[in-house]
Order: sequence, then structure tokens, then C-alpha cells
Amino acid sequence: MRGRTDGPTKRKASGETAAPYGSELVDKVSISLPPALAARAREEAGRDATSLSAVVAAALGERFDREDQAGLDAALDADREESIRAAEAFLPYAAALLAEAEW
Repeated sequence: MRGRTDGPTKRKASGETAAPYGSELVDKVSISLPPALAARAREEAGRDATSLSAVVAAALGERFDREDQAGLDAALDADREESIRAAEAFLPYAAALLAEAEW
């Protein structure tokens, strides 16, 4: 571990703090990455003309969005199954009502 942060300060991070970043408040954290992953993230930041922090934030955001979507999809599937069971349970009653209806 090289014990440094990338960015204009080039100083060792000393814990987590909240700091303004653009128009929103962000937490400043120090993370450790495998060298190959860090190099790839730096390359991505260079291609996008953005910061390493932005690349990491986007990657985490995408992962969390996928997890959230998977949870929503599972809940919708469960609700769908419950709705199908309720509709199937109601079919005999609906059929009886339609049979008794005067057309």
C-alpha cells in the first residue's frame, strides 16, 4: 500500500470527513484498490476528463442501482404471483355470478 491519495492535495487521508463537492455534500474517504484496478479507474477518469472519485462513485452507484432494481423486480414478481393466485381463487365465484346473471 502506497498510503497516498490521488488529487490536488497528494497527502495521506486522515479519516473520513464531510466536504462540499460541486453542489452537494460528500464524504471524503480513503480507499485501497488493487494496483491494476486503480490503474484502470485512472485511465477511465482520464478518458472521461473526470476525477477518480467520480469514476468510483459512478461504479458504486451503478452497482447499487442494479441491486435496488433486482430487489424491486423480486418484489414485483412476488406480487404478480400473489395476484395470479388471488385471481384464480376468485374464478369460481366469478363464474357462478356470471351464470346467475340475467342478460
